[in-house]
Amino acid sequence: MATWQCDFQIVPSAAPVPAPDDAWLHFPPPEDWREKISGMLQPGDSWHQDLVGWGPYDGNRVEGWLETSHLASMRARLDLRDPNLEAFVLQLLALLPVIGASLETHYGTRLPSSLPALTEAIQGSPAFRFVTNPEAFLRRLRLGGPDDA
Repeated sequence: MATWQCDFQIVPSAAPVPAPDDAWLHFPPPEDWREKISGMLQPGDSWHQDLVGWGPYDGNRVEGWLETSHLASMRARLDLRDPNLEAFVLQLLALLPVIGASLETHYGTRLPSSLPALTEAIQGSPAFRFVTNPEAFLRRLRLGGPDDA
């Protein structure tokens, strides 16, 4: 993950909070989940045969990890440098109910599927601090800032 990217786990809405790592194995997505994601992003490269991805590694991206051809986990990676980020975020938010999913932060907080909630989570991320003020971010990192270490 690049410093300008912010990750969110895509988890089944029916899973407990926080969702276990293998939640999709217990609450499988619809059969056409891959086609739904392909509707928002072009298929991307993958470094492993069990990892499916859409979008570039250094941009907006969705990835799914497979176990025996079944979805085990999924995440969205947002490129906070992207001037068209809002369009991607709106597509992502529209996709979530279609595949029975929600977003969780890396702290396990389940987010409401709304633009204000996701915007607030993005604005609280280290990636946002880096993109808005790289110099202050790096200075804070050198000083041992708790959120950006």
